[in-house]
Order: sequence, then C-alpha cells, then structure tokens
Amino acid sequence: MKILTKSEQALILQRGTKAEFLVGTGFVMFGCLLIVGGLLWEFSTSVGIGWWICLFLPTTVWLLWLALRRFLSNKRIVTVYTLNKGSNQATIEFKGLGQSEFFELPLHEIRTVEVRFLDSHYIGYGYTHVRFQLCFLTRSGREIALDQAIGMLERRELEAIARHFRKFLFNR
Repeated sequence: MKILTKSEQALILQRGTKAEFLVGTGFVMFGCLLIVGGLLWEFSTSVGIGWWICLFLPTTVWLLWLALRRFLSNKRIVTVYTLNKGSNQATIEFKGLGQSEFFELPLHEIRTVEVRFLDSHYIGYGYTHVRFQLCFLTRSGREIALDQAIGMLERRELEAIARHFRKFLFNR
C-alpha cells in the first residue's frame, strides 16, 4: 500500500503495482518451468537424452501460455482508492492492463469500513489459504465489497487501508 495524497480534503491510496504483478507472474512461471524441467531431465537421463526436448518444448509453451493468459485476464493489477471531502465522493479505480473500472459512492453514505473474514481452506503440507475482504457498510445497510486479500500479510495491508479510511472519514 502506498499513500499518494493525504490532506484534510483528500486521501488517495494505491494497492499493488504493475511491477509486482509482473515479477509475481515471472516467478511462478520460472518455478513451474524449473520443476517440470527437473522432472523431464530425470526422465530423459534414464530413457535417452533426445527425448527431453520433445517433452520439454510443448510443456514450456503451455506454461508460457498459462502465464500470458493470467497476465492478460487480470483486471485488478492496481487498485486506487480516492476519498475526497470537497466533492463528497469515494472513488475506487481497478486498473488492469488496458482497462479500468470505476466505482463511486457518496462519502456521507459510508457508515463504516471493515475487513471481514471470508473463508479458509487447507491446501496441504500444513498450509491454509485464508481469504479476507475489505467492505464499506452503508447507511442503508448495504455491504459493498471492495477488495480481497489472501493470507495474513495482505490482510494487514487491507487493515491499514481500512484504518486510513476510518481516520479520514470519522477523524478517529
């Protein structure tokens, strides 16, 4: 999370960057290629050295295609939260690669901002995925889900965003 602007009239926060997303995609792809390459290398040394290229090349192309698909289909690479007391608007912008989605809400409609637990599931080897959600609760009783986090580190980031929102909106 990065604070872009903080004053009495405006608060602009940014979560995520395109560089983080690119590095994450590259790291996952590189890790998968290392694992598959190692397995195919072991297989090729026992069968014969010429076979591993026939197996490794299509697998590499497939992993590159999966990473490219993940990269191009992601709508939320960067999220920018803007709270402006002058215009009485809360604007959330979800920036993707070539697209942006906007969500606007009047500030006086926001009753509270909180981070809620969504669910958790065991993924094996002692690891559990825990998901959290950043929500605006409005005066009409409606709950507006803004962003999600997986893991405790991202949860702390959402809690920091919620804390900044509460401090800005309610002077607490």
